[in-house]
Amino acid sequence: MSKLLSAIEKRDALHAKGQKNGDQSTKIKLGEAFESEDWIYDSLDYFGKAQSNDKILSLQKKAADEGNVFLVLKAQRFLGDESTNVLELATQMAEKNGMIRYAISGYEKLGDEKNALRLAESIKDEGSILLEDSGDVFIPDSVEE
Repeated sequence: MSKLLSAIEKRDALHAKGQKNGDQSTKIKLGEAFESEDWIYDSLDYFGKAQSNDKILSLQKKAADEGNVFLVLKAQRFLGDESTNVLELATQMAEKNGMIRYAISGYEKLGDEKNALRLAESIKDEGSILLEDSGDVFIPDSVEE
């Protein structure tokens, strides 16, 4: 079992100020610890707080190579990067790796509705991720047990 921080400890360390838990080197060390356990989402949070762009770029590249559009977009937010090169690569890799919902998200973010719709059509029988008409959703007034 990992000796990583609990959810509360993670929150406190991420937002800590002062010498002990608030400095950049501590946040980078925590980010590296989470990365070593493949908790990339959490490690990005720490690298982002530490403004460690080299670490963020490294994780962004890894995420793009895997097709993880969600993490690429998260890294872009930390970097203030709105370019599409890495997102295009991640989207293509997501489609290639069968991560269709990630690919759809990537195509939508890129403004490529044609490919987004093509992929959405390919998985339509697997349960739609598109809400076509919210008026058709049934929400009961009360739940009977």
